[in-house]
Amino acid sequence: MKEELGLTDEQMETLKADKEVTREKVMALKAAHEAVMMDMLNEEQKKLMQEMKADHHGHDHNEKVEDTSEESSEAEENN
Repeated sequence: MKEELGLTDEQMETLKADKEVTREKVMALKAAHEAVMMDMLNEEQKKLMQEMKADHHGHDHNEKVEDTSEESSEAEENN
């Protein structure tokens, strides 16, 4: 490759060093991106859990209301 590009040994070493630095930067960016994505995922999970809890509480409340209305209907039928 060095001969094809007409590079000196020094230029070739510089290219190799630059390539390594670039590779390390890419790895760091990938790691940072993954950390951000995990953080976003965790936030989304927290929101979903809160929504599920809110839905669950609301659902329980509705069941209690239904149970009460059924008991009232039964009480009326018994009278």
